[in-house]
Parts: sequence; C-alpha cells; structure tokens
Amino acid sequence: MKLIPTLSLFVSAALFTMLTACQSKTTEHPKVVDGISGATHQNEKVILPPENENYRVMGHLVGLMNYVVKYDNSFYRGGEPYAPDLALEAFDEIGIKTIISITPSEEERAFCETYGFNLVEIPFVNPGPTAEDFETYFRVLENESGPFFVHCKGGSHRAGIFGAAYRMKVQNWSYEEAIIEYGRLGGDLKNDAAMLEQLKAFEKTNVVIGSKHSSNADTTNPHITRVN
Repeated sequence: MKLIPTLSLFVSAALFTMLTACQSKTTEHPKVVDGISGATHQNEKVILPPENENYRVMGHLVGLMNYVVKYDNSFYRGGEPYAPDLALEAFDEIGIKTIISITPSEEERAFCETYGFNLVEIPFVNPGPTAEDFETYFRVLENESGPFFVHCKGGSHRAGIFGAAYRMKVQNWSYEEAIIEYGRLGGDLKNDAAMLEQLKAFEKTNVVIGSKHSSNADTTNPHITRVN
C-alpha cells in the first residue's frame, strides 16, 4: 500500500515548505491550565503557516490552542479550547454556531450547553476517520447551521484531514490540491500518511454535498445567538 500518493507530489510539497518557511510568522501561547484536558501549556512560540489566497491565517485566538485558519466564511479550523470564558470570546469574534469536535470532553459538552453552541462529536485517532465518520461529518455540514469550527487537540492534523475533505467534497478540489494545502497548514505528509490514505479512499465515494455553506467572500460573520 502506498503511503504517499506520488513521490513527485511529496517532493513538491517538501520544496514548497522549504521555500515558504522564511515567510512563516510566530505567535506565543500564554501560560495557562487547559480547561479541557487539564494540561499546563507553557509560553511557547507557534509557527504560523504562510499566507495564501485560498485561506486566512487568523493566528492565535486567546482561548484556543495554536492557531485558527479560515477556509471561507462558513468553515474554520483550529486547536481545542483551553479556557472556556476566553474561548467564548474567540467564537463570538468569528461567529461560530456549530463546533465539530474530534477530541470531545465533558468540559466541552458543558461549555456548549451553557452558551448554546451546537456540538457534534466525531472522535477518531490514527489511522484516521472511517467512511462512517466522513459521512457523519458531511451530514453535519449539509444540515446544521454554520459557521463551523472543527478542532482536534492542536488543530493541524486530524482537523486538517476534515479541512482537506471540505475542500474536496464542498469546493470540488482534487485530492492532490487538498493535501498540498494540508501540508502548508501544518499537516505532515509522511507521518500522517495513514490518515491521508483514509481521505484518498473516501475521495472515491459518491458523497457530494451542496455548497450552501461555502463562500470565499471576506465579509463580517453574524454573532451567534445563545440558547439558554
């Protein structure tokens, strides 16, 4: 079984990474106790992805791990919340209505119930999401209210797989285009090969959803409406 679709694709992505590394920016985490996992996060610099016309790197939003990437007005991905009150401010800022969590917890469930967010749990680890996970994911995108925020622990790998799937099935990108962007945004084409194989297998399915949530216009998102 091939771990990487083609050698040339891997080489191209690697060269891109080297060429754009000097353009990357850094952001710094505060020292906080993770409200979701309980872990303590030290002040550490996070390397931001290079800018690109197809997405917007929003940087570190206080309350969320690592950095947030905006794919379009309806779809964002990033790291998990580490401090509920601060995360609320971040989600308010970008207008999130539905959170798709790959790393759900009791704290996150309580947070979403308190503040009226729609929480959808699709947990998975290596070797990646199953066909059923993908189908659940796209049913959510088709039927629930956006904007959507997809997160795993750090936001780059498992959430990145769902980001690539969004590109492929909602915006009609090719698998090759999607995984090149996946590498740009912090994914690892070598170590994440098993998850990429799952994504490649899903590409061959007939699951296609409409683009009602997809928009590349950079307009102001509405504030969320909380349900008590």
